[in-house]
Amino acid sequence: MASYRYERDIRPEDLIPDQPPQLTPAQRRANWWHYHWYYVALLLCAALAAGAYLWHLAADVEPDYTVTVVSRLSPEEALLDAVEEKLTALAADEPNAGLVVLADCGEADNIHPVDKEPAGRRLALLALETVYGQPVAGRSPQLLEARRGPGPGQVLLRFAHHAGGMQVRGGGVQLAGPDGVFRDAQAAPAGPDRILACCGALRDPCAVRYAWYNYGPAGLYGGTGLPAAPFGPRTLND
Repeated sequence: MASYRYERDIRPEDLIPDQPPQLTPAQRRANWWHYHWYYVALLLCAALAAGAYLWHLAADVEPDYTVTVVSRLSPEEALLDAVEEKLTALAADEPNAGLVVLADCGEADNIHPVDKEPAGRRLALLALETVYGQPVAGRSPQLLEARRGPGPGQVLLRFAHHAGGMQVRGGGVQLAGPDGVFRDAQAAPAGPDRILACCGALRDPCAVRYAWYNYGPAGLYGGTGLPAAPFGPRTLND
């Protein structure tokens, strides 16, 4: 019978299970990767997503500006000068801080300008440049250097963030001689980033300041129409 012949043809050694082949380390790695590569891909995608989320939390800066208004109506002038100097330095040194100039706005007896549009527009321009990285000129011109000019009684002012060329639309520049008394000076553009000032009453100016008062003329502007930042007395470089 067939079943009899089948049983008779089975040898005892046929009942011993085959030993699995010994794989080399390279073969074992290849075999593991063949069955588990998708787990590695999922873990890698999860790690990249988590890293991107953490980077977003750590590096992204929202345009949430704290606006500080320096008032000159009641505190002592020396205190206000010190505060304004510190705030200007902070705006220059900190990457997420900036200076918005409103010296050409407002009223003589009110630190809050009735017309809020210039303040909002200038804050928006600053945010577009410093936060969103847009190609706009959102910073007001700031003094870099004050030195003696090429002619007698002349002073040369050099500005950063001039955005295409400094403009003079009015007064505000004042010069002082050895007596320390500041007098109004005439100003004119002397290059894209330079203003040349002089005062007929002074042959040897020693210091300069600009719009350094509670309310008054502030006629220096950059090429995009943003006003220059006021600055206190600066000793002239030779």
